[in-house]
Parts: sequence; structure tokens; C-alpha cells
Amino acid sequence: MARSPICTAGIFIRDKNVLLGLRNYKTKQYKDGDFWTTPGGRCDEGENVKTTLRREVEEEIGVKNFEIKEELGIVAGAKEGDKVYVFLCETKEEPILMEPEKFKEWGWFNLKKIPENFLNKDILKIIVNLKSSMDQNYDKWNIKKKELSNRERVYFQKGEIWLASIGKNIGDEEDGKHSDYERPVLIVRKFNNNIFLGIPLTSNEEKGGKYYHGLISFSGSTLILSQIRLFDAKRLLRFMGKIDNDELKEIKLKMGNIV
Repeated sequence: MARSPICTAGIFIRDKNVLLGLRNYKTKQYKDGDFWTTPGGRCDEGENVKTTLRREVEEEIGVKNFEIKEELGIVAGAKEGDKVYVFLCETKEEPILMEPEKFKEWGWFNLKKIPENFLNKDILKIIVNLKSSMDQNYDKWNIKKKELSNRERVYFQKGEIWLASIGKNIGDEEDGKHSDYERPVLIVRKFNNNIFLGIPLTSNEEKGGKYYHGLISFSGSTLILSQIRLFDAKRLLRFMGKIDNDELKEIKLKMGNIV
């Protein structure tokens, strides 16, 4: 059976560090020596690229729970005709050396200190550009915060879901998207007309466990319970909907079990 020309690569970023593995190639292969690379690999028959990436990540570093944030591009692979789909990923798990016959080690590297002997130079360029983009995003968010501080507050109630400008945050804190750094937020408790306790939502329905809650009355969305925080109403951009009171009570009970 012919090998698929479609490959995947996952760029895992955490606190401005990128996850890399030192791959050992022998003389009978197309390379000779040790080269740093990202998790990923070649598609098997019948797989789509995201399924392949999840399988390869688990096989190479033992990580099962991770989020595929976005596709960053498609670059040429190691062999002629190969195409590598590159994705931005996040995880709270630590890598394990699962294939010592292929890799010598896995580790987190500061984005400013990436090793020179990198296997795929096009993927390296994506990582470097990603670092530059992250720096620019913090600058843009600072400008956006000044704009938000001058906005009028809108009227809101508990149980409502609003698109909110939650910002460009630090480490594992949930970020907003697009030019307004926005993300849907459920208003769990209203303290007054100015501030409320809110929980960000994700459209990733693969999320599960005690720190997540798949909404029933707002289908297709999952609450990230661990990201509950205080918000000012000036962050609220647009009303999106409301959940029923019974589900709100269930969410509060679930929050009580994890705090």
C-alpha cells in the first residue's frame, strides 16, 4: 500500500514555550543525525488530519487531552510530494518519552531559544512568526482595553450568555478571539449593574470531565468551569441567548463541588 503524502504537525505552546522532541535519524533514512521537531506524523488510510494528529501525539508523547486551537498552514514535508498540515495546540499534560527508539527526549523551549538543528525549516518559520504574533497581540490588547474602559455599560441578567471581550491573557488562562478578543461568557451571578461572575464558553465539544459542562439549553457550547472569574460589564459586546434556570442551578452545584 502506498504511503499517504498527507502529514500533520502539532505546535504546542505554553507560557511562550514550545514543545519539541529530539528525533534520531539513521543513515538508512533520508536524514542522518539528531533533529528537533514537533509531535505529529503521517496519515493512515481513512484518517482525517485531526484524527491523525491526535493518534500521533498520543503515540509519541502520551498526551490524550489537548485542544487543537487552529490550523496555522500547510508546508512541504520531508519527502518530495509530502504536505504537512500544521496546527496550534494546547495541553496541561506533560510529555512522556513513548518511543525511545525514535526520540531521545521531549522538552519545552523558550520561543526565543529554539535549537538550530530543526528538522523542518518551514515549520520553524511558523513557530518564529507565532512568537512575533503573540507579542503583537499583547500590544493590540492593551489598546483595546483603553477603548473598553470608555464604553458605556449594558444591562444584563444572570443566566444570560454574552459575547464578551475577555482579552489576551497569560499562560493557561482562556483567550478571546479576533480583533475584539471576544468569547461567549455565561453570567452566573450578578453582583450589581457593573460587575458579574462569568464562565467562558468553548465550541470544542470534545472537552469533558469535572471542569467542563456541556450546555443543554445553548447547544454546541461547553462551559470551561475552571476559568470562572469576575468581569466588568464594559466587556460585554452582544447578547447571544439565555439558559434556563434549572440548568443554571445545576451549573452552580457543579461549581460548588470543584471550589
